[in-house]
Amino acid sequence: MHPQPGGISYRHWLGLVVTEPDGLSVPAAAVNTAQLRAGDFAAFQSLRMLAFGYDMDNMKARGWSQSEMPLPVEDGKLDKDFLDALVRKLVPAAAVASRALTFQVKSALYPRPSDVPGDFGFIGERFWRETETRFYQTIRVAAEVYRRDPDDTDAQRPVMEAWVQTLRDRALALFDEHAPLAGIENRDMERLVRARWSLIMTFHGAGKQGEELYSALGLVSAKQRKARRK
Repeated sequence: MHPQPGGISYRHWLGLVVTEPDGLSVPAAAVNTAQLRAGDFAAFQSLRMLAFGYDMDNMKARGWSQSEMPLPVEDGKLDKDFLDALVRKLVPAAAVASRALTFQVKSALYPRPSDVPGDFGFIGERFWRETETRFYQTIRVAAEVYRRDPDDTDAQRPVMEAWVQTLRDRALALFDEHAPLAGIENRDMERLVRARWSLIMTFHGAGKQGEELYSALGLVSAKQRKARRK
């Protein structure tokens, strides 16, 4: 995996810890071996993974990236397929939320967000960093629910809904910080309100990004709910 300027975090788990759905990127043998030999999922906090390397650009080192994070392990009771499938839901959903947040901040500040110059990646970086702790907590909660009844797939719905709420709360907090009402008289009030409302509706499963978010988590989007009512 190519280290990024923002460091390595749970957003890189697809490929780093879990095989990507397309199978083109797989975890290092050391990661798989550690998960299989650790013995007890309760050791989640004691088994950790260190990922590091140079951030290279055209054969030049731009910087050194190093991150340490807890690593889920297999204990024979928790199906690794379940854990992998869970990560393939949580991470893509967070990626959609990160993109929606960045776009709506630009939409609030500029009339043509797609043409805004400069790098707004720092907003997404903060979003990933500030949701990381809850990501690990969500994995633990989902594992506990799975242990109680592995066959009850509906039992995971509240876990997925709680993850949406986590993403929503952090996204709105960052939106309000980077597109504040202070000094709004110098900007277009309607543009800011529309951008914030669009971001909120994304977390209700509305719009293209909302549908993508809910689809990633296996939840029913606003469009699907409307179709069912009809």
